[in-house]
Amino acid sequence: MYAPALALSSVTPLNVTVSILVTGLIATFYTTLGGSNAVVWTSTLQMLLIVAGLLAVLISGCINAGGMDVVWSKGVAGLRVHFSDIRPDPRVRHSVWSVTIGGTFTILTLFTVNQMGVQRYFSMPTLKSAQTMVLLNIPLNYICTSIFFLLGLILYHTYGQCDPTMRGLTSKPDQLLPFYVADKLHYAIGLSGLFVSGLYGAGLSTLSSGFTALAVVFLEDVAKPLYRWYAKGNLSAQASSVVSKFLACLCGLLVIGLAFAVGAVKFSVIQISLSIFGIVGGPVLGTFIMGMFLPFTNTKGAIAGILIGLTFTLWLGFGAIAVGITPNMLPLSMDGCEANGTAALNISMPEWQRNRVHSTSMKDNPLVNFYELSYQYYSLIGVLVTLITGAIVSALTGCQNGNFVKPTLLSPMVRHFKMNKETYELKAEKNDEGEPAATTSALKRSLVLIDELSFGSSFDFSVSSFPSMDTGINLGGFSSVDYAIFVITLAVPAMIGIYYGCVGTGQKTSRDVLLGSSKLGVIPVALALIGTYTSAVGLLGYPSEVYHLGGMLSYYLVVYAIVFPTVAFVYLPIMYPLKLISVYEYLEMRFNIVIRRMASFIFCFEMFLYISVVLYAPALALSSVTPMSITTSTLVTGLLATFYTTLGGSNAVVWTSALQVLLVIAGAFAIIITGCLEANGIEEVWAYNVAGLRMDFSDVRIDPRVRHSIWSVVIGGTFTVICQFTTNQMGVQRYFSMASLRNAQKMILWNVPLDALCLLLLMIIGMILYHAYGECDPRMLGLTTKVDQILPFYVMNKLSHATGLPGLFVASIYGAGLSTLASGFTALAAVLLQDVVTPLHRRFAKKPLSSATSAFVSKCLACTCGLVILGLAFAVGHVQSNIIQIALSIFGTVGGPLLGVFFSGMFLPFINSLDIGIAMLGGLASTLWLALGTVIVGVVPYLLPLSTSGCHINGTRPLPNVTIPDWKRNHVFIPHGYK
Repeated sequence: MYAPALALSSVTPLNVTVSILVTGLIATFYTTLGGSNAVVWTSTLQMLLIVAGLLAVLISGCINAGGMDVVWSKGVAGLRVHFSDIRPDPRVRHSVWSVTIGGTFTILTLFTVNQMGVQRYFSMPTLKSAQTMVLLNIPLNYICTSIFFLLGLILYHTYGQCDPTMRGLTSKPDQLLPFYVADKLHYAIGLSGLFVSGLYGAGLSTLSSGFTALAVVFLEDVAKPLYRWYAKGNLSAQASSVVSKFLACLCGLLVIGLAFAVGAVKFSVIQISLSIFGIVGGPVLGTFIMGMFLPFTNTKGAIAGILIGLTFTLWLGFGAIAVGITPNMLPLSMDGCEANGTAALNISMPEWQRNRVHSTSMKDNPLVNFYELSYQYYSLIGVLVTLITGAIVSALTGCQNGNFVKPTLLSPMVRHFKMNKETYELKAEKNDEGEPAATTSALKRSLVLIDELSFGSSFDFSVSSFPSMDTGINLGGFSSVDYAIFVITLAVPAMIGIYYGCVGTGQKTSRDVLLGSSKLGVIPVALALIGTYTSAVGLLGYPSEVYHLGGMLSYYLVVYAIVFPTVAFVYLPIMYPLKLISVYEYLEMRFNIVIRRMASFIFCFEMFLYISVVLYAPALALSSVTPMSITTSTLVTGLLATFYTTLGGSNAVVWTSALQVLLVIAGAFAIIITGCLEANGIEEVWAYNVAGLRMDFSDVRIDPRVRHSIWSVVIGGTFTVICQFTTNQMGVQRYFSMASLRNAQKMILWNVPLDALCLLLLMIIGMILYHAYGECDPRMLGLTTKVDQILPFYVMNKLSHATGLPGLFVASIYGAGLSTLASGFTALAAVLLQDVVTPLHRRFAKKPLSSATSAFVSKCLACTCGLVILGLAFAVGHVQSNIIQIALSIFGTVGGPLLGVFFSGMFLPFINSLDIGIAMLGGLASTLWLALGTVIVGVVPYLLPLSTSGCHINGTRPLPNVTIPDWKRNHVFIPHGYK
């Protein structure tokens, strides 16, 4: 939530506080009122807006840069286009291995154990449609990633020699893109508005998805069990619907509160997001894997695994923060700040420093080596710790007889090779809403189908707050066209939410509100799934990552190719036939209700952290290109996402998210095209980034302290992404929204090309940024204060002359933020409804919630989650890391242990409940220890060199000459103070 609010406050007069409130309330409103249908449709529209906005910025950026070839050349010369980091050192922040392996698990976490994504699968009418929807994420995510990459290149092309942060014009690295829009694209009437609209829409989309996911989990894992315990009965369908809306509203309110804290984090929003998914999602994914693939694991093993896994990832994540681990950014300067043409850039950086992290303290502390581990590995670590702990505890406490585990809860591979082929008499049961379950014959047919498929304190970065120093850089402002584009962006999701909340049909039960009507198409849900995680965090974070640290995250292309087919053909055949609302219901089926409660609590903890970062990113962009303060921007973003998520439900979230993803792609293309034109072609951009060490992809060091090596990105990233897409309700709810398993699989597979496209676009934007500012770094000049401000700064500095481009850029970022916010709100509402409200109502009222009541409560929960996250978003601005690292770290630290729990349940039949509980706690403790230890010690990545040597030079800028010792490249350093 903090991300879109930050963007909004950066380009409008709204401060970040007001922006967080507005964003959170909007997302909470339409999520609560419209339910899952509203979330889906608003997310679809917002994704279209995101694509349009980013394409506009990309095009204008290429034009201003003189062509994409120029942008690419400068990115190559400035080391931003460097994809050869194959160092196996796990401390390399982004190597081929860390991005591919670690990113795979992080993404897998998002799309398998995160309710925000899983609920989209369950909303599909069939398994085939859900699979198709997931597969669609491959090309769609490719598109978005490509746009992000290209935008990052444009940012570097623009500010590589005049970094806004060095000049004090931005305070956060994630403000770079909004600053670019305000600085370079202000002349383009409507472009700033389109940019903010896209960014804001992305934030709202994610917020609404998150609210619905939280509502689902709370309803299924908290509310219904509590109600059943108290009332000795089940919630009626009507009561469940009411509770679902209430939970979504409550989650929105809570997230609003948390969003205010995101600004205090020093990492970029993309790193914060991935870290959250890794830290929390890893243990959860491990628990799911345990349940699906280890039939011998028991409940004790699951409890131990998820607890220890979560503890370990939390230790890693918070340890890195405490120590002060920061990435070693690629070189930037202020030498070209007053250059009318191009300026020279001579970058010298030791190889050992590149793409690593460093800490500012505790140099002699032996634990520093753990804290220096690439955040990409958080999810993998959480999964492994959870699985190992769960297996050991299960063995010590008595392995569970795998033959007594229901085959539908295990992986088809495990059933085929490990389990006796027995016929299970499946009795028709009543669900929580009093409706008959599927018939025995239907379930048997589904089993056959599965077998066939398987083995056949915030800061102000408004334009008005820019320093008045004479820097030679002129920042444009929002024109009337920009404002018109942005207002339309805000109005569309609101109208979708109103339609599904007041006019549309199909929100009679909590499932309708949280998962949608199950009649949504594969493409819209696939786009919405992209919008769930490709938020404003990615739009600002990935270009900033390329600009400051290089393009090692491009190895996420490998991660996508690994994760999404795995989710579609290994995970979905197990989960989809269960027809769950909350993904954590599986853990109760496989182990017991205690494991489910633990996983639900961990998920809510993860989502409140992550969605706060998501809210901050678009608010940062908006405040960077408009007179609005970051406080106001955050308020607007949070309130908008809360509004249409609460009102329209999951359907509104899906459609707005899909539209916002398309807008993101359009905006990225616009920035790339204009940036390349301004840079005299993509060849020059590439060459410049290669010379500047931004395009070095050969880091194969095995040192786990290397922040981004091939190993850390591929291995760690794989687990991080797996956590996102398997154990996170925000993503899993998209699978459940599909009509069939086949559709859900198609939807997931679409994410391979689509996510790849998005990543490539953002990487190219980062190259353009380095080409523009590699010799005149805005941050060195004091023009920016955060590394994530570089893209907004570039848009306003270089592309503001393109009428409408700043508006398109902000619209795309805003749309991306709204998409993730909406998904998060629905995910939180789902979890709270299922795991909190429904159990409480059943216990105290001695009867289940009615369908209508559940739908209403779901909307209330989405609204509450939006408001809470709105408050938390204001704290994100205080974090010093770039937002992409913060996001990935969150997913790795929390998602890793959860992934281990799910893995144990699916593949280790001998694991019992006690074992998995201890394992989950141990895994979480381990990841938290690593994460917190990194924070405490002060481990920070080394940035690739930037300068200001080109700020006062006229004429043509030669390619930079960069040399960096190998041991320092992509590494981390420990801050001074711990001796």
